[in-house]
Amino acid sequence: EVCAPLSDEIKRLIPENKFNIIYAGTFGKTNALEYLVKAASLLKDNTDIHFILVGKGMEENNLRELAKNLKLNNISFIPPVSKSQVQEILKLCKVCYIGWKNEKLYKYGISANKIFDYMYSGKPILHSYSGEADIIKQANCGITVEAENSVAIAEAILKLYNMKEEQRNMLGRNGKEYVLKYHTYEKITDKFEEIFNMF
Repeated sequence: EVCAPLSDEIKRLIPENKFNIIYAGTFGKTNALEYLVKAASLLKDNTDIHFILVGKGMEENNLRELAKNLKLNNISFIPPVSKSQVQEILKLCKVCYIGWKNEKLYKYGISANKIFDYMYSGKPILHSYSGEADIIKQANCGITVEAENSVAIAEAILKLYNMKEEQRNMLGRNGKEYVLKYHTYEKITDKFEEIFNMF
């Protein structure tokens, strides 16, 4: 992985010495980010915990509006960073978040490159998901809660926040080991070569 440094203006947008929860990606309807914003509202009295949403998309204005109406000062919206900077921004955070809508569509599991980026970062993952085949559970690299449930998201954040650091590190390590074992490009290429060499 090629990693590019973050600009100072991006770094300045990320609070230091806070328990930063990050989402990095598209702000779309399927990402169900309003539930993360509502979880931020439930946790706004804990000044240690901060939420960082990195990216852009159709839902950005709605999410900013929601955060404003809820009078949240524990949330930062940051413009998208390049693929090569994703790992650098994840390093400044404690927990990576990904959520989905509670829809039949996910009955057979999901495919999100973002999850592999998160795993590679060695940070624990909070997964708000109600479908089958949950890779976070398979890899034991974080906590999965019901989709579209802000209370469950907030409770899981507190659980991660109250965990000993070595426990969080262990979850993060599990994710990194899993992704290196099963999902790096070399591994996938090897699989293809194996298949084609059979013919």
